[in-house]
Amino acid sequence: MTYKINGKIKNITDYYLANVVLGFSAYNNKFDKIGVLTCIDTRQFLKKSSLNYTNNFSHIRVRIPSIPVNNTVGELMKLMRNDFNERVKRGEMFSALKAMKENYFKQSDTEKKDIGCVCDLSLIGTFDLGNKFKDAWVDYHINAEEIKNSVGFLSFSVIKNGVNTIYGKFRTATTYFSEKDAKIVGSLIIHGMKTIHPQMKISDALSMLKDYQNYLSNSLYLRL
Repeated sequence: MTYKINGKIKNITDYYLANVVLGFSAYNNKFDKIGVLTCIDTRQFLKKSSLNYTNNFSHIRVRIPSIPVNNTVGELMKLMRNDFNERVKRGEMFSALKAMKENYFKQSDTEKKDIGCVCDLSLIGTFDLGNKFKDAWVDYHINAEEIKNSVGFLSFSVIKNGVNTIYGKFRTATTYFSEKDAKIVGSLIIHGMKTIHPQMKISDALSMLKDYQNYLSNSLYLRL
């Protein structure tokens, strides 16, 4: 991570939102449509928290119309954060829950046209192990048929022996990505999180990620 203030990571959600967009843009070799789904904890909107509520999360579609590539990554982050906040104010997370309930098993027009897939971002949070556990890991599996039009990036961190380590995982079905391409996209997002700074121009960030993609494509690590 390079985006730190007084040694602490700052605005990590915004940083992830921007780097998911930049990673996919570099992979697609174009920067036009900007958007990503991100999870939101709905417990904060309950009058009283209760174990009776087992589905405690929904999602928000973060989108911005366009932004010139000569703008900074920080400006991209700010626009995405503002859009997220505005959609939360409108209560779009509840509309998303309703849509998922009513249309989960229905084939969408997007699936019929086969125009691509959507990316979602899930930031679980931090596991502070203290002296109670030796380690922690998060993983999940979904039926490939159910996520054939969706890819996702999952992140969490573990505090162990006073060190906070951030982990990232890219999830996809083989419908749209080969194993090699999936590794490339996931690696681009993680590389961006490590090297891209908010003061960097979007064009420079994309160029850097594209160079890294070319390196990955030719590396022994990805030769299957």
